[in-house]
Amino acid sequence: MTEEVVVATNVKEIPANPIAPSPDFEARELKTREKLRLVSEKLATLEAQAELDKKDLSDKIESSEKVKKSLERKVIEAELKAYAISEGITDIDFVKLMDASALQIAENGSIDGLSKVISDFKTAKPNLFRTEKKTSSSSNISLPATDTSSNTTFNALKASEDDYEAQKIKLLSGR
Repeated sequence: MTEEVVVATNVKEIPANPIAPSPDFEARELKTREKLRLVSEKLATLEAQAELDKKDLSDKIESSEKVKKSLERKVIEAELKAYAISEGITDIDFVKLMDASALQIAENGSIDGLSKVISDFKTAKPNLFRTEKKTSSSSNISLPATDTSSNTTFNALKASEDDYEAQKIKLLSGR
């Protein structure tokens, strides 16, 4: 009978419902669920912000591509005008008649097909070009010749006032 008593005392030490969670476990589980909810909310917020940033970046890329294409067209137009002038076009407004749609900026910065467009236009409309090519946009005004016969230098610091005035008049008159 002593064995039965020992078993009976051991039964009292086992809780009435071994499957039921302890109060400490329930508190930890509530804290964990709250942390999970907060992390989920933060994740949703970050995902929404990432979508907004992605759309904003996409809009900026699209805008910069438009600006780039616009600037490339302006560079091509400027190069076309400069090359047409060097080829002797009589009026810069005639450049608008040229088909520049095929012109592209190459990797090295040059304009692919520029000479072909000009030569095709020149062949089709030769009366719009001068026979001689213009090599410079500046006028060909000749500068006054400098007097090289007198190689002596004038020292204004050591000259008298009369010599200084005479040299000044000489230089200003171009003699």
